[in-house]
Amino acid sequence: MNLRGGAYASEPATEKRRRAHRRGSIRFEAFRPKKIPFAERLTCTIDEACQVTGLGRTKLYELIGAGQLDTTTVGRRRLVVVKSLQALLDVSSSTARGIGKVQ
Repeated sequence: MNLRGGAYASEPATEKRRRAHRRGSIRFEAFRPKKIPFAERLTCTIDEACQVTGLGRTKLYELIGAGQLDTTTVGRRRLVVVKSLQALLDVSSSTARGIGKVQ
């Protein structure tokens, strides 16, 4: 007699885990965070800011030090405020037209 009972009590433990995993992934899919478009995000990591702008980490940290990029820290993690990144890029694009200058 099996002490665990249930319809699948005789199958191997690995199959039980697979079945539970499949059920769990469907059941909790609604709780997974949705991917937010970059422009709608509040913050991004330094690496994400590098990818989006095409700038290197050193240049981003120079802009942060010069006060041209706003950041916030959560614990030891530094996050770039996306609006300040967009504002920097707006100024940079107007520089190309001769309106302003970013160093």
